[in-house]
Amino acid sequence: MIISKVVLAGLLIIAASEDLIRRRIPNYLIASGLIAFASEASWLLYRDQLALTGNLLAGGAAFILYVIPYIAGAMGAGDVKLAFIIGLILGWESWTRYMSVFCVLSTLVSIGALIYRKEKKRAIPLAPVMAVAYLTGLCYNGLENVLFH
Repeated sequence: MIISKVVLAGLLIIAASEDLIRRRIPNYLIASGLIAFASEASWLLYRDQLALTGNLLAGGAAFILYVIPYIAGAMGAGDVKLAFIIGLILGWESWTRYMSVFCVLSTLVSIGALIYRKEKKRAIPLAPVMAVAYLTGLCYNGLENVLFH
């Protein structure tokens, strides 16, 4: 549903600014994302159970993929929770496209950090990368729908 995707865009923009400034992602943003997904899930439960299954699978896959670096100490818990919300709201097909963009962007940011940073131990805030990847996907999907449908 479009409403949850718009809510997610707003949450990601706020999360990106919080991550850049305070180096944390507040739980009220995660709770807001869960509420947005719950409203979508209640609609999908009666209309399209297959899509709901895809949303749950994407959320679970995102959690598993992100919790591994968290356990290793390479990522914060807020990044894991935010990735989980993105997966839940996007669903399987859109999430896999999002992950493609996210992987490319995070690789470029990491290479840039390695080249230009003086202090090597400082973590890279991932919420801004997540936000740019999500908004890029929204723009691409919107343009694709306008041009080809």
